[in-house]
Amino acid sequence: MRCHYPPFIPASLIGDVLQLRPPSAVTSMVIDSADEGPVNTPYQQPCQQELILILDTNILIKHLDYVKKIHSHGLGALGFPVVLIPWVVLQELDHLKKGRNKFSNVANLAIPAISFIYNALKHRDPRLWGQSMQRAAMSSDGLKSENNDDRVLQFCLQSQKDHPECAVILCTNDKNLCIKAVLSGVKALCKNDLEEEVRTSGHLILQSSRPQVLPRTAEVTLGPNHAKVQPCGQMEAVAAINEDTEKQREGNDERMKLELSRCLSELEECLREVLSDVLEVEMKAAFGDIWKDISLIKPPWTTLQGVLRCFDKHWIAVSGLVPRKMNKTLSHLIHFFRSGQSVDSCSTSAILQEAKMFVGVFWKSSKLVPQAITTLEKLYNTLQPRHDVFLEEESVPGDVTVKDDDYFEGKPPVPARVAPQEVCSMFENICSHMLQKSSDLFEGLGFDPHTMQAVTPVGGTAPPPKDTIACLKKLSSVVSQLLQAFRCFFCLSPNPNEVRNLLSVIYSVKVVDENVRLTAEDLLHCFTQPQYRLKLRVGSSHLMDLKKALDCCAQTLGQHTAFNGAETSNRC
Repeated sequence: MRCHYPPFIPASLIGDVLQLRPPSAVTSMVIDSADEGPVNTPYQQPCQQELILILDTNILIKHLDYVKKIHSHGLGALGFPVVLIPWVVLQELDHLKKGRNKFSNVANLAIPAISFIYNALKHRDPRLWGQSMQRAAMSSDGLKSENNDDRVLQFCLQSQKDHPECAVILCTNDKNLCIKAVLSGVKALCKNDLEEEVRTSGHLILQSSRPQVLPRTAEVTLGPNHAKVQPCGQMEAVAAINEDTEKQREGNDERMKLELSRCLSELEECLREVLSDVLEVEMKAAFGDIWKDISLIKPPWTTLQGVLRCFDKHWIAVSGLVPRKMNKTLSHLIHFFRSGQSVDSCSTSAILQEAKMFVGVFWKSSKLVPQAITTLEKLYNTLQPRHDVFLEEESVPGDVTVKDDDYFEGKPPVPARVAPQEVCSMFENICSHMLQKSSDLFEGLGFDPHTMQAVTPVGGTAPPPKDTIACLKKLSSVVSQLLQAFRCFFCLSPNPNEVRNLLSVIYSVKVVDENVRLTAEDLLHCFTQPQYRLKLRVGSSHLMDLKKALDCCAQTLGQHTAFNGAETSNRC
């Protein structure tokens, strides 16, 4: 569904416009509704969003970080809404800023909110708009001028009327205004309720917030100087194809933005959940029963920013034997998730890779780590460009298309090489699979890999089943084979026989999709590149720690001989 931008002009330009332009010029910048005449404006653009979010003053004052997060990261599966600022809210912010005591707390909160709105509108951000003074005067409908709540509500009603295709939500912490809005047919949510509904309801918000209207036929808005184009030759046909292609690209861009917003929301929730668990375990181990009193932010941690701040504050206590370079990765995560930080698919993909490494080093601290790594890998794959789509978009009339029948008339096709990114992803899945299996096994045996001790005293319970011990032996054997095979890539010239041996071990794990025809050449092409060899080293270090934990678990259970003689030196 599509709608036109609301009939508002950027609030930061209102003062200049009123001073420098005659009334007719000001009116020409206002975007009228569909049933009025078309208007030419340098700011008029098609609006792909289905959600209009109207902000009250108290939200901008008390929850500016949340507003910045919505502006930069969107609302999860709902994508990026159009954020609207009523004229009366701008007046209230200005009044608060010019209060008698400029050093008051409220004035200090109003100034950053004004700066945020100004910077967004100065750069003509298409997702943040302000109501003009003219529209505010036109939509008063006789309401008392001193009643600012009614003015905000009237703005919401006017927005519903102008854009029935869109869902309109008023975000305010004013309970009385919420009551008025509900009685008037406007969906109103406080900040906490909006967060909860976005997390639990998703697209149902759009349905419940959109007024019921009769279906409208599609309309095409043309400027006054445009005439209907009659297809009368090749130039007209090419122009029509180019126009369709441009619309398709715009649609693809909007879908990518929606997918990016969903991935960011899922990434943030995934990291918050797993790192909260890690933080609690490590804080308890470092400070014992008083860990809550020492924690910078008291649990439960409801935001990822809070968890990352605690990691940063208590890094020495939390990190333990974690590589020192992970502190730099933590700084990258804090910077990326800082409110108002603009992101794109490339930066999100990069932070996903860093997040996987950061979470992976804490695999001993939480049973949630393997599943979290799997989730992060899926999000990373989701954001990777689809080469088939780009190839299809770049094709133009006149290109020669080779059909399958023509292709197979000659020699049989050479199997396509598996990309290095896919090979690396397979190895990450293998490591994640090993960690998940071992976590389940340790839980069943009552063994804590963090302390390297049994949870229950030895002999206090019945001996573990033989099949569990057999699974322990098998898992340790597979990990040893992987570690042995990985070593060939740490040499300057890998031995082809060892590479083929690694390939057989990979398929024996039964994690790799059988339809993927991975070859020894694919492995060589991938792990002879420095960046992928570094990732292999990181994965190997995790598996070495896992091997130590498996041997220690076996020793705790009475298995006094190592499963692999080559790893005897790594015993607990």
